[in-house]
Amino acid sequence: MHESDEQKKNQKIILVQELKLNGFNFETNIWLNTPEIIDEIYFAIAPKIHEGFVFSYGAIFVESIDDFDKFEKIKLLPEQIETSRKMADGLNWYSLFIQNSFYGLIKIPESSSTEIQMLKFFPLSGGLILNRSNNGTCRIYQGDRIILHDRRNWLIKPNIKNVASNISFCVEKTNKRVLQNLLEFSYHLLSPTEHVGAILVWFLSPQKTNGILEPLQLSFMDESHIKLIFHLLAQTDGATFINQQGVLMSSGVQIRYSSKSKKIIPNYKGTRHTSSIRFSYDVSHAIVITISEDGPVSIFLNGVNLSEMRFTSPFQMVRSLNQEHPEDKGKITTQSQSKRCINCGKKSIIDEIRYEGRNKPTPATCHTCGSQLGTPNCFLIQSKPYEFK
Repeated sequence: MHESDEQKKNQKIILVQELKLNGFNFETNIWLNTPEIIDEIYFAIAPKIHEGFVFSYGAIFVESIDDFDKFEKIKLLPEQIETSRKMADGLNWYSLFIQNSFYGLIKIPESSSTEIQMLKFFPLSGGLILNRSNNGTCRIYQGDRIILHDRRNWLIKPNIKNVASNISFCVEKTNKRVLQNLLEFSYHLLSPTEHVGAILVWFLSPQKTNGILEPLQLSFMDESHIKLIFHLLAQTDGATFINQQGVLMSSGVQIRYSSKSKKIIPNYKGTRHTSSIRFSYDVSHAIVITISEDGPVSIFLNGVNLSEMRFTSPFQMVRSLNQEHPEDKGKITTQSQSKRCINCGKKSIIDEIRYEGRNKPTPATCHTCGSQLGTPNCFLIQSKPYEFK
């Protein structure tokens, strides 16, 4: 049964609303909020089925063609857009739009079958990439996020650089390269993989262990090992332990948590997440990355889900206030202090932003257990869980 023009129009109105609700930013480029863009997104997420099959598809929208000046391109006429849609497989070939105007086809020089590979080709001047797999799952790449649509379900994936920055606010020292690779693996390979969930425990300090996997030296730092690790975890229940350098120590570990963590940390989502967040409370020198079977990634430290937190540098907070109130420059200062919660025993950093003449008693809260850490006299306050080595 074919949709009428009126049905398509209504579906596109609903699509715009859903895109806004699920993080699509129409303000990034003025040409994004045009019928041509919506038409192409609609084509990507509501594919035509031909003889029982859904075919993969890809489209790239760029601010300037200069972003891809060295790539092979085929110029087509505007009326050949349907032909382009049938040829653009979303692997090597993509429909190309200069802003919202159809150009033709562009060839990506290597397969872009994974999110990690696709992100390498994101236009420098900004833009948009659509990629639909042959199972109907559609990914919308936009600057600082990936929006995934699968059978009327939406999932937003953040830019992992922002996630890594968030973690760095809460851990004294991390190996940034290992962290980057673990986040890429978790967000862009494991999430979402149908019926595959995982728990990755990355230890931030040396561990004495006789892990069965250690002699293999499988490492997240070796690109040739990634497919091996992925295949292993897809068939393994329990947690995978990883050392400071990103080498697998053991997998299939049934993590256990203490009665104290059970008392402090309530049930959280399902069994996998509850075990992970309580384990992170007990083992403070580890970051626990938990991937749900349906896609979302959670990052636990000291019984806190860091993936739900948003932290800002106190110096950036002062800078922003100075820009908003240049007449008061010099009256705005920052001070940070560490504080241990008397209830759960976990440490926090409290960032106080003081604004002369506008300070007031402002409570700081422990993110682990919700207890009050103090009520300093300041203008703004930010508390964040912190792990000292």
